[in-house]
Amino acid sequence: HPYLWRFLVDWRYQRRGVGARAIRLLAERQAAHGATHLLLSCVADVPGTPEPFYRRLGFRRTGRINDSGETEMIAPLARLLS
Repeated sequence: HPYLWRFLVDWRYQRRGVGARAIRLLAERQAAHGATHLLLSCVADVPGTPEPFYRRLGFRRTGRINDSGETEMIAPLARLLS
């Protein structure tokens, strides 16, 4: 599965749909190349975590923690495109 690494949106542009639109565009591109899911990781369970944003888009925890100590999340591209 493709892996989204270090996705950031400047705080001045957050909560305007910029991040969600960017992830949907990425999902469209990856689906066109035959991918079915998108993986990412984030620091979870701390104030300011982006996890709620990712959950709203359809990402769920995989149960794995990566080498950086971040929580891995996955979403089906079909969910991201709906």
